[in-house]
Amino acid sequence: FELDRPAPGWLLYRPVLDEEQGWWAIPLAEGETVYQMPLVGLTPGTRYAVQVGIGEALETLRAPRLFGAKWGPVRFTAPALGEPKLRFGVVGDSGFGDDKTRALIELMDGYDLDFVLHTGDSVYNIYEESSPAEAYAKKYFSMFAPLLLQAPIFPVLGNHDFDLPALADGRPYFVRAFLALADPSVPSSALGTWYSFERSGIQFIMLDSAAFHGSGGRGEQTAWLEERLADPSFRFSIPVFHTPPYTSGLHRGDGNALRLDWSELFEAAGVPLVFSGHDHNYERIERDGLTYVVSGGGSPVLYRKTQPVGGSQQFHARMHFVLVEISDVRLSLTAIDLDGKVLDRAIIPTRPG
Repeated sequence: FELDRPAPGWLLYRPVLDEEQGWWAIPLAEGETVYQMPLVGLTPGTRYAVQVGIGEALETLRAPRLFGAKWGPVRFTAPALGEPKLRFGVVGDSGFGDDKTRALIELMDGYDLDFVLHTGDSVYNIYEESSPAEAYAKKYFSMFAPLLLQAPIFPVLGNHDFDLPALADGRPYFVRAFLALADPSVPSSALGTWYSFERSGIQFIMLDSAAFHGSGGRGEQTAWLEERLADPSFRFSIPVFHTPPYTSGLHRGDGNALRLDWSELFEAAGVPLVFSGHDHNYERIERDGLTYVVSGGGSPVLYRKTQPVGGSQQFHARMHFVLVEISDVRLSLTAIDLDGKVLDRAIIPTRPG
């Protein structure tokens, strides 16, 4: 987390359901504004509350504020060991900060999600605000607060993260807003732009598709992706990145180079499902034994179909999110629009990675 200025304080956390359990307290380092603080002693499957407290004494702490509203506590569930079930959401291209996006986020909040995947372009038109920090605070952190206070959100870079107003010290402000954990498998120059995480034995590979449009690191990232896909310790892998390899929408040709480098790797590794955004619509495409989902309907700025791509099963120019439910025997997805209407349902076949 980041404060706007250095302040004395503490990071507090405890189990949500154990009101008799006191708060564990970790002091904030003096003179700092950016913090990355590991929580220790968590019990798998247990839900926790976490609160930043500003002040010298534990008895008089106050919560930080974002645009005048108290921030926190944040609640999350420590991943359960051996639990095969997952329920997560997917949304993308939400970055205009409008009321309809807020309504979609509030709808998602009612689905008791374990986490959310964001397919990129989490903040648009940064030039409308005084700084990238203010733009992210207004159009992302404040907008997504109902979800962020209940479950983690894992984002990927979008093409608009490389717009000049979106840069800070020559890099996308994204990498400061979403501070990366140290990962020895990722070059230091790429930390925060591509990463992976595991839940319920499934590997989620979060990629930077802008590498195919001049941001750099294309070869390094593809080599890293190949290594991640070759790891046999996961049930299967789900890649997530912004530019779709296949689409019937406005940006039909933007994923051509990416498709040449990555699609065969996905096929060889038995990847069942790939998520992207970039086109502001919903589309499900089946190609070469894979399901490709375009989920870029996080705002009311929507794109119509241009030319149908081979394998397209469903296309909707509607605001939406995707609900994904995984058990030990089934992977299913449901696309849900802003009114709560089901746009699409599908069972996705899987095979061990």
